[in-house]
Amino acid sequence: MLRKYTSAPHPFVLEPPDEERRTYQPGDILSFRLVLIGRATDYLPYFIYSFHQLGKIGIGKDRGKFEIEQVIQEDIPARESLKGRVVFESGEKTLFATTPPKAWKEIVESDVPARIRIRFLTPTRIKYKGHLTKDLEFHVLFRSMLRRISLLSYFHCGQRLDDSRFRQLIDRAREITIQDQALHWYDWNRWSNRQGTRMKMGGFMGEITYEGDFEPFWPYIRLGEYVHVGKGSSFGLGRYEVVNEKRMES
Repeated sequence: MLRKYTSAPHPFVLEPPDEERRTYQPGDILSFRLVLIGRATDYLPYFIYSFHQLGKIGIGKDRGKFEIEQVIQEDIPARESLKGRVVFESGEKTLFATTPPKAWKEIVESDVPARIRIRFLTPTRIKYKGHLTKDLEFHVLFRSMLRRISLLSYFHCGQRLDDSRFRQLIDRAREITIQDQALHWYDWNRWSNRQGTRMKMGGFMGEITYEGDFEPFWPYIRLGEYVHVGKGSSFGLGRYEVVNEKRMES
């Protein structure tokens, strides 16, 4: 499985808050999502403890300190707001009972659209033929989805997807057409303490509309909304949502 890759993907995704600001004052609330995948769902207490310790150390410029106020297990598939079961509160210092994690089939509804508009919410870095691309033919996007989901499934969910069908799926993905697109490149960089340098992490954002038979691709598209797509997915890159769906006639 790793003959083409240097490492397995991380079994988690950190989703940044849906806001533009980068500076927080004492007393401000910072809300973000943590998506745990496969076996990582068993390690929620360790993630909470890690964030608790990180709050003591501090983050960002001048090491601003924080404390965890609340952890909510979000209702799935709804993602419009942070609503769900409270599993941890600062005053209690106790992890309450969580509900079982959702299976793939529970996230994907059966009603498949004939046209989809995909909105990329964070910079998305997809490589095709060795280079980052913004020329997003559907088969290029689907290759990235398929690669990420199959690796997550194998390494963290204990299940290997049937790769004998991958070539057929990619060939069918070439039949999906672009109806409209408004993608733009967004440049940003981050400081890497491990490498001691600034790293360029730009990617494309915006919207693109596809049309065609999405029946074989729909489970991957829906799951991708949770696990993201492309490089840097574990710390929030490649987040997208499917909007403005035109449902197929029965």
